[in-house]
Amino acid sequence: MLKQYFKSTSGNFAMMGAIALSVVLLAVGAAVDFTSATKKQQSLQDMVDNATLAAAQIKDGRRKDMQIMVDKVIAQHNTQNWPIKAKVRLKNDVVYVEASTDYDTILMGMVGKDRVEIKADAGAPLSKSTPINLALVLDTTDSMYGDNIGDLKVAAKEMVKIMGESESSVRMAVIPFGKYVNVGMKNKRSHWIDTSQDGTSREYEHCYNERRTIKPRVCRGTGRYRTEDIIVDGQHRGTRRIEEKECTEGEYEDTGRRICGMRQTNYNWYGCVGSRQSPYNEQAPYASRRIPGIMNERCGTEMLPLVKNLKKVERTIDDLEVKGETYLPSGVVWGWRALQKDVPLTEVRKSYDKKSNDPVNAMVVMTDGQNTLSQNKGQTTHNGRDEKAANERTANLCEAAKKDGIQIYTVGYRMGAGRGEMEKLLKSCASEKDNYFDARNAEELKGAFSDIASRLNITRLSI
Repeated sequence: MLKQYFKSTSGNFAMMGAIALSVVLLAVGAAVDFTSATKKQQSLQDMVDNATLAAAQIKDGRRKDMQIMVDKVIAQHNTQNWPIKAKVRLKNDVVYVEASTDYDTILMGMVGKDRVEIKADAGAPLSKSTPINLALVLDTTDSMYGDNIGDLKVAAKEMVKIMGESESSVRMAVIPFGKYVNVGMKNKRSHWIDTSQDGTSREYEHCYNERRTIKPRVCRGTGRYRTEDIIVDGQHRGTRRIEEKECTEGEYEDTGRRICGMRQTNYNWYGCVGSRQSPYNEQAPYASRRIPGIMNERCGTEMLPLVKNLKKVERTIDDLEVKGETYLPSGVVWGWRALQKDVPLTEVRKSYDKKSNDPVNAMVVMTDGQNTLSQNKGQTTHNGRDEKAANERTANLCEAAKKDGIQIYTVGYRMGAGRGEMEKLLKSCASEKDNYFDARNAEELKGAFSDIASRLNITRLSI
């Protein structure tokens, strides 16, 4: 009908009508094609937006991997199988994606416009990951012997597993502590440590009065027994029966001779470090004050500074051995050192780079009992018995670490003697009220470590 109308030449009205109708049809065709092309362009833009955001999450910013991701995302959203060409560019840490496809016109072909190219583009900055640096400060004192150390290994390794599932860069350190911390023989020549006595000897004169035994001391069992509590590192570990004995005193007399001889002490260093004098014993950085190496002491498993290799972290946890009594400040200060940039430990510096946000620095302090040792004034060793002084130092170190931006979580496990005071100390040490965990059995200990790991991942995602 339209063809007949256009061919009609009868009268001016028909001619003018034909012209007018052509214009109308072209306008309608343009409107229809414009609307359809606009919808297709918007669909293409949505695909490109999604693909660009996905590409911006690619670690290390490799363009080849980004191109693969863009093609994959577009294919997933291209339900109509349009022939889409996409190209990825990377400039100044911004991902740019450009894509195009053709739109086959419906009516515009009447004027020779059978096909129209539509385009879409988008840009997004590379996603910056938030690294997590976590120091596990773990009690490996004598009271952790048996089931306790086994429970700790299971719980800590479960935490490592959860942290390893994070998409962010994760570094972990393991700081076993007891009386001292073992920083490892590899640090023997480090400038921040004083091991100058290692390999030396000291001779000194020892004198005593000679005595002669006239009648030796003799002890015999009475058949009577008493029950005695077994206290290990401040914790009640059961009871034992001990037979009472009756002894006769020995008789001795001096011979009048004074006997003197030379004795020798050999000094050897096995990796243990003590504490500096005040105020440096409450500071983490080296600050040109060397940390004293403690001679002739063995102090358990060597600490592991921050590493990305979480398998190495698991192996260190597997190797944990119990040794000595409790001096909590020793563990806290080295946990803090593992998370600050200054010497003696500087591994945390690797977490600060232009491609990532500032890291989340966190410390988990786990113990099963109270401080039983302290640092006496003027000494570098931990041979004192002032629990109050040790608790005060623990609290001061916790506060200093928190001011340094470290999130602290504390875990008390099967705490025995001195529970009330220790619980108070651990609660105050934690960064927040909910950062303290009281675990009374293996399942609760595992749950505490797992909960901390999950909360750290949530913290990472919210930054």
